[in-house]
Amino acid sequence: MASTLLAGDSRLGFVKADGRWWIEESGGARHGSPSDEEVFVGADIGYLGRHRIGNRTVVHIAGIHTMGALGVVDYLTKHLGDLYAETKDADFSCVIRCEYDTPLDVTGSSLLAGPFLR
Repeated sequence: MASTLLAGDSRLGFVKADGRWWIEESGGARHGSPSDEEVFVGADIGYLGRHRIGNRTVVHIAGIHTMGALGVVDYLTKHLGDLYAETKDADFSCVIRCEYDTPLDVTGSSLLAGPFLR
């Protein structure tokens, strides 16, 4: 199901290049996890998409690493109203960045790219 949802997203996708995963925009810009840099940074990124399938709405969350997915959830809990005000009922996708200091302890999250309406 996740790969089918990503295949239907014309604006963002996951690619593996240079031995690591990236979230790539349709224009070619790539976003990689800061935690994969040579000097470790307590930050990660994640994908958030809202897809309509028939009469259902599917919220798709995927991180480069686990913390990226948790960062998306953190962002949604703090910014759902703002996100809805910007996207209304449209399908969209975006990239979220989060910071963390210990495993499973997200300390902040922000919009890195998007939301891209589809």
